Amino acid sequence: MERFVCVRVVQGWGMDLSLFQFDYRSTWAAFFMNADRSIYGRYSARDPKDLEGFAKALEGALELHSGYPGNKAELAGKTGPPAPWKTAEEIPQLRRKGKFREADAHKGCIHCHNVEDGWTKSLRDAGQPVPDRLMARWPRPERMGVTLAPGERAAVIEVQKGTPADKAGFRPGDRLVRLGGQPLLSVADVEWALYVAPDSGDLKARVDRAGETRELTVTLPPGWRFIE
Repeated sequence: MERFVCVRVVQGWGMDLSLFQFDYRSTWAAFFMNADRSIYGRYSARDPKDLEGFAKALEGALELHSGYPGNKAELAGKTGPPAPWKTAEEIPQLRRKGKFREADAHKGCIHCHNVEDGWTKSLRDAGQPVPDRLMARWPRPERMGVTLAPGERAAVIEVQKGTPADKAGFRPGDRLVRLGGQPLLSVADVEWALYVAPDSGDLKARVDRAGETRELTVTLPPGWRFIE
């Protein structure tokens, strides 16, 4: 931790939603970033005791930082598409609900979990389509057919039969190194790669299998985000 400049963000006022994109339902999340706003990776605490997984994500971020800016191109996918609104206080639904009041700005609180609900309801109010990724938020790795181990970056402990991951050739014991061309530091990075993945089509994966690199292709069927 002493090798990082740590900043704690405790409320959503003024937060750049085109940069800070994560599972807003999380209890807390961490971004590993360069000072130029390039994102090395994300971490999200599913288990508050998973400090081992957090430490490994920190180590991975330092590894990427040591190769920067030579690896900048492969980090481009870590930053998502522009958000529907740049900040939470610009979201029409939140303004109408009194989350933001011009007269006493910053006296209230915009919680992270308000953001995606505000996006979805505001798009519906405007008669615009709501993207699938906002309807089925932050897919867990199980949506493509793998269960990942706690305390690791992205280690496969189970592959569900008949799933896209199974058909792609994943095996228990594989270490998922890249997904969608992005280097992975944590389970949250896997979820991010799935979040920005196409609603159907191929997703490239790279795994380390007992020291050997394997290139796999996960074919995501239409509606995969909604498969239980």
